[in-house]
Amino acid sequence: MKDEHKHNKDEHKKNHSETGGSVPFPEKQPDKKESAELEKWKSEAADYKDKYLRALAELNNTHKRVSKEKEDFAKYAASGVVNRLLPILDNFDMAVKAAPEGMDKSFISGIVMIKNNLFETLKREGLEKIDSNGKKFDPMRHEVVGTVETDDDKLDGVIAEELRTGYSFKGITLRPAMVKISKKKHEKPAQDAPGPSKETGAESEAEGSPEPE
Repeated sequence: MKDEHKHNKDEHKKNHSETGGSVPFPEKQPDKKESAELEKWKSEAADYKDKYLRALAELNNTHKRVSKEKEDFAKYAASGVVNRLLPILDNFDMAVKAAPEGMDKSFISGIVMIKNNLFETLKREGLEKIDSNGKKFDPMRHEVVGTVETDDDKLDGVIAEELRTGYSFKGITLRPAMVKISKKKHEKPAQDAPGPSKETGAESEAEGSPEPE
């Protein structure tokens, strides 16, 4: 009797050790209500995640846009001051062109030197002259104020004369150059020789017909 009891006790210990000290329970299958709620939570979680990613992308784009605006502002902040100094450069050019003959050359050279010094200072800030003479007309860089007729097809639309210097600032047109462009001369069609009018023809026929007796 004792041996049988001992055997049952040993079997119980063996089963207990194999199951890790706990008796396994069957998994509970979720009912339809729980499954519906679970699917709803999953859908809401996916929706929240999508909104989060969209908001994060929009925030990053806003940050990049603001940074770009700050860079552009710092880059072109001096353009307003430079633009207000352009008439001074024009005045120096007009003073040299209008200088009467016989004027002291050293005085004219002084004006040119001051003008060049001012231009070099502005050039270091980003100012550049727009090259116009002999170039094809560009509406973004040139302002047409007149035309010059030409017989050469190759010169049609090419700048013939620059009346006022144009300038750009760090790649952006600050003031377009005032120019005249070459325009192809259009030949007038030859007019046919005028024929006799109907009245003239009628008169000639009347003169040539014999008078009735």
